[in-house]
This record gives sequence, C-alpha cells and structure tokens, in this order.
Amino acid sequence: MYLFNTQGIFRTSLQDIMDTASLPKGAIYRRFKSKEEIALAALDKGGEIIWKHFYVAIENKENVIDKIIAIFLVYQDTVNNPPIANSWWVSFT
Repeated sequence: MYLFNTQGIFRTSLQDIMDTASLPKGAIYRRFKSKEEIALAALDKGGEIIWKHFYVAIENKENVIDKIIAIFLVYQDTVNNPPIANSWWVSFT
C-alpha cells in the first residue's frame, strides 16, 4: 500500500512492487492476475483497517448519539493521523 500511497496506483510499476516486496514476478502473479488486482487487494486491506477503528470505537457505546460521536472522532483522527502510512486516500495518479 505504501507504493500506491506515495507514487499513485498508475505510477507504480510491477517492478516497484517486486523490489519493495522482495518477491519475483512469478510469486506475485501466482496470487494476483494484474497490478490492478494488487491495488484492489491493497484498498480492501486499507478498508478493513479503517473499519476496524470504527467498530472498536462504537462497541462499548450504549446509545446512538455516543456511537455517532465516536464515529466522527474516529473519522477526524484517521484524517489527521492516518492508520495507513502516507495516506488517507490512495492516489490514483
């Protein structure tokens, strides 16, 4: 996800991914059919991480107002302190 966040999805090459992950092309293509599939998997993982923050924030809240406040606080925190390095949203450039 770091590469996509810092370079953008379209500017990140498969070679960049191979170099960063220290994996040969074959190992990557056994798991993913394309760079776009890798990007989707990274976005899914990022979504899981962010949603987990929301679930943890509301799990002990007893009423709707406290849950809504907790959601807004998590959102504010993820914008100011992203749980995924270098990004709130992935750059598509």
